[in-house]
Amino acid sequence: MNNEFKLRLYKKTGPEKGNLDKELFYDSAKELWTTYKFLLRKSDYSINLNRALYPTIWVRSGEEDWTRYCEADFAKFFLGGKRQIDIISENIKYTDELCVDLEKEIIEADWELWIDVDRYFGTDTGSDHETWINFYTYWHSNGRVTAVYEIDSEETSKVIDWPLTDKEEEFFLLKMEEYALKKEHCSLENLFQFEKEHDALWDDAGTSDSYLHKVGYNFLLRTNYERWDGTGEMPVTFNKEYYCTYRAGIPGGILRLSVTEDNSEWKYVISCIGIRPTGEEITKTESIPIKANNDELEYGLKKLISEFKETFSEQLYCYKGVSYPVGPVTKEAVCRYKDDNNYIRGIVKVELSDMIENDLEGFLDLISEKLTGSPLLMDIGYEPVSVFEEELYLLVSGDVSGILDEEQNNEGDGNE
Repeated sequence: MNNEFKLRLYKKTGPEKGNLDKELFYDSAKELWTTYKFLLRKSDYSINLNRALYPTIWVRSGEEDWTRYCEADFAKFFLGGKRQIDIISENIKYTDELCVDLEKEIIEADWELWIDVDRYFGTDTGSDHETWINFYTYWHSNGRVTAVYEIDSEETSKVIDWPLTDKEEEFFLLKMEEYALKKEHCSLENLFQFEKEHDALWDDAGTSDSYLHKVGYNFLLRTNYERWDGTGEMPVTFNKEYYCTYRAGIPGGILRLSVTEDNSEWKYVISCIGIRPTGEEITKTESIPIKANNDELEYGLKKLISEFKETFSEQLYCYKGVSYPVGPVTKEAVCRYKDDNNYIRGIVKVELSDMIENDLEGFLDLISEKLTGSPLLMDIGYEPVSVFEEELYLLVSGDVSGILDEEQNNEGDGNE
């Protein structure tokens, strides 16, 4: 370091008393401190002299900028072998990910210091090859940055607070913001806000009417803060690799939100995933163009969850190792459970009296309605599954083409 420190001396007498007399520059803190203490011992700096006329201590904080330090702070920051090198101009690198601690309201960064750490921290680890130093900085929710270093060995670990100079604090703040933008595609403040809101949403889990609105906002805060619409240059805040998970407000249900590119078009992908007590995993997925606004995203979430609840709430019956839907099933479920030949198989419950009181045609109509909600099931077959007292469970199969045709005709009539 060259001319990193200076003393400012002031005129003590005469008409220009108090004005700058001269500046003395030093390459090391120790040199400045030795001169400073020598000057104060001289008789012309007696106890009767106004302290405003005492020499002042300054440390370079930029090309042309200097920061003034009182005696105590200068000793704390620069003496005792500390800061013999300027860390700002040295080779330092990030390690690992930024770590958010909501309880302490901090974001932690871990640094690799490829420097002579003893000349920076004023330590003496160089003589012990089994001792090393780890260095951490912490962004606080009030915008300040603090630091600690750890002196570690195989057997011990000691954490020491490391006060940063104004210049260093500004430097590490910029470095941490740079890393957050590169690694997380957002600012430190947005990263902290996202984690804080996400944590609250995980506990809330659908208990308020505004839950899905908050979910959409939280997701966009993390993945598309600038609300990029997919045209023009992709902003650095667009996080195409991140996905967010939330509770769906359904026992065992999880919402998963992400972004993807499909045929050169960016879309939001929203999925609802749940596991039934039978162990069967149910997944429903929708995609929404990225140009959609917040309200459209919220509507998509509501629609998806509504359809998922309907699917998830369907009862299943395991027979011979296969899970079958228990009727009556919805029209949407009919389309989902039918095979390529438009045949569906499901479980229905009938009373023994139903078999006794109906002829064959009436009984087939009955089990058709019990399975599909319609008497239009064709080519019906059935086999008994189990009997409980007066109840009989049947595995019913049939062709749903007539049901689907009726549904299409009804939709056509409604559009006329």
